Amino acid sequence: MDKIIVSHADRDHIGASVPINERLIIKEILSGEVDRLPKELSIKPCLSGLQWTWDDVNFTLWQWSGATKSNDASRVLMVEAKGERLLLTGDISKPAE
Repeated sequence: MDKIIVSHADRDHIGASVPINERLIIKEILSGEVDRLPKELSIKPCLSGLQWTWDDVNFTLWQWSGATKSNDASRVLMVEAKGERLLLTGDISKPAE
């Protein structure tokens, strides 16, 4: 497995990441709240604007700069392929949307 993105550090989003990391070969783990996550995961920060392409699918990460609570610190992932877009928003609130 190449990459795991953990939107933010709440238990319902990070809960299975340690066992997954123990059982699979993961090249990179990214998250928006690195300092609140288990230290054994070797997580890199999800920086807003980070982009990559994999198998002709484009990925872009964003964060809301006005986040004052964990849910709004969720990273938003946009997936683009063949003219279609999908936004994965984690648990951001209505103001963050």
